[in-house]
Amino acid sequence: MLSKSYQEAMSKLSTIMEYPWHDLNFYSCWLAQSYFYTSRSTRLLLMAASHATMEQSALHRRFAIHATEEKGHELLAVRDLKDLGWDIQTIGEFPMTTAFYATQFYKVQNQSSQLLMGWVLPLEGVAVEYGEKIRDAVKKHHPKASTRFLDIHIGEDEAHVAEAIKAIETIPKEEMPGIINNIETTADMYLRVLDQCKEKAALLSDKRKVG
Repeated sequence: MLSKSYQEAMSKLSTIMEYPWHDLNFYSCWLAQSYFYTSRSTRLLLMAASHATMEQSALHRRFAIHATEEKGHELLAVRDLKDLGWDIQTIGEFPMTTAFYATQFYKVQNQSSQLLMGWVLPLEGVAVEYGEKIRDAVKKHHPKASTRFLDIHIGEDEAHVAEAIKAIETIPKEEMPGIINNIETTADMYLRVLDQCKEKAALLSDKRKVG
């Protein structure tokens, strides 16, 4: 059930490669939104760790370790943006990005910390399945573009996916429908974030033309 849901999510997310990664405005918007949600990811992971029960010790440890592994990654996105000539506040945080991580805070606080695995798994999967392709698409058109944020996730997230699947397999079967629902929700919302990146990139291009 989990494997099927993960593969379905990755298949849905394959449309990621249809977005205009050749456009530096789009890539910059994506970096900015990646900063805004990854800057909350360690907080989410630690909150989930603190909400884990004594019977969920394995999951508690996984969340805590993962938070340490993710520490500071958001700063790489900021550095990449600066190299492209952007101040992150100029682009700002999109409404869908806020909804993307706020949904997870709600689930952890009001439903179950275990549900966060349905957010972790597809995000790690994006880096594994499409990270290198995204980097290649950016570099093809802009060889000097900074890709530190992509580089570190391409290098680390394959192990993270395996660890996430292993952690989910320890969760009681009755919790699985909620995790699968969150995998589906995360995949859908991530694509909506990319839609807003595309819309913003078009506006930025128009402003530069006017300027």
